Amino acid sequence: MPSSTIQIFLTVLLVLSSLAFNRAFSSPGSALQATPEATGQLKVPTSASKIAFISNRSGRFQMYLMNTNGSNQHALISKEVQWVAWLPDGKSLSFTSPEGGNAIFQIAPGGSNIQSIPTNGSPIGPAWSPDKKLIAYTMFSLAINDFRLYIMNADGSNARLLTDQKDFNPVWSPDGKRIAFSWMWMKDPKKGGAFAVCTINADGSNRQCLTDPQGNNVAPAWSPDGKSIIFSSVREGKADVYIMDANGKNEYRLSTTGNNALAAWSPDGKSIVFTSDRDGNPEVYIMNADGKNEQRLTVSPGSDLYPSWQPAGTIQASLTPTP
Repeated sequence: MPSSTIQIFLTVLLVLSSLAFNRAFSSPGSALQATPEATGQLKVPTSASKIAFISNRSGRFQMYLMNTNGSNQHALISKEVQWVAWLPDGKSLSFTSPEGGNAIFQIAPGGSNIQSIPTNGSPIGPAWSPDKKLIAYTMFSLAINDFRLYIMNADGSNARLLTDQKDFNPVWSPDGKRIAFSWMWMKDPKKGGAFAVCTINADGSNRQCLTDPQGNNVAPAWSPDGKSIIFSSVREGKADVYIMDANGKNEYRLSTTGNNALAAWSPDGKSIVFTSDRDGNPEVYIMNADGKNEQRLTVSPGSDLYPSWQPAGTIQASLTPTP
């Protein structure tokens, strides 16, 4: 399992203030898996792109890939993984691992050519700028016993502090000018924190919060056109996926049944992939961008988390898993 520090970040991203996803890191089940095609539930057409996610169906969290209709699910590497996301060009995946020490890793979708980018601590949730020149990430600092947002060059050089507050989960706007993130607001440390979705310029200026800082709003994701942001929120004891304009206006709920979080956009902005526990344990689901036509993609005894949709413009012919 992940280290205690990483466990904190993962728990926060699963909406810390709620019990909505507390089963996500419970003891995993067996590695047996029902194929989605056999359930008769899926009508999502397969596209050339893939969806990456992490799952503990094998006994520990690993990186998995599948087609966009849920078929061909397989582990990409045997290494334990804490986080996975596609790079902007869709040609490789980024991940962090407790087995890798202080580094951010990249890997081709075929499971080959693993590269590491050294960091000065244990990073989580790295996000590449659209031009792939910069990486924003969260890191826990032993010096201050707290987590902060950092930014560095894509080769790991010139790492510097981006924010000086309890911020995590950075994501870049499509034009590369702004970074959205989650902020843990500690009004009373004895009672715990609340969470808000905020944005900041890539140089660290012009910080703005888009949601109520006394709420429980985390895990933002920009739409491909940059006009909207989806995020996870706990309201009335239930986690759901919400959407708002990029300026924080016109906010409304998208998901319905069960607890739903950790959402990501399709490259064309027409669909959203997310994690839901509506069928008993966290699985990956898909829905239209307006919240309609929710369908399950994974059927696993474990927990399937952090789905990430491969950006457009790349077709991978080989998806053979490697150790």
